Amino acid sequence: MRGIQGAIIITACFQILIGFLGLWRNVVRFLSPLSVVPVVTFAGIGLYHLGFPTLAKCVEVGLPELIIFIFISQYLPRYMKAKTHRCDRFSLLFSVSIGWLYALFLTSTGVYNKKPPNTQISCRTDRSGLIRTAP
Repeated sequence: MRGIQGAIIITACFQILIGFLGLWRNVVRFLSPLSVVPVVTFAGIGLYHLGFPTLAKCVEVGLPELIIFIFISQYLPRYMKAKTHRCDRFSLLFSVSIGWLYALFLTSTGVYNKKPPNTQISCRTDRSGLIRTAP
């Protein structure tokens, strides 16, 4: 965990330096949609084996969150004609927040009380152990 945290800090410092010095605009002019789309596609395909098995552990929360994410990022900006692009830029943050509130609502109403222990560990917000198991 400390190694990953250190790598993220170094990467963030590098990105700050590149942005502050104005070197990013020199890099961006070499990127066209034909060169960016394969990179994004292969990064998404590379993360497929991590994301969908995790979604399958708790379909009751994961599938609605995936649908909400697609709706917020793809369809909502067409209906909201605003000068700021909040839905485009923050769609993941909005969908994770809505999905967490949905999971909290399902947990507080007692939907998972009589489910198997594996489902309770992966779906309930009070038994996930995120805070307790973090170093």
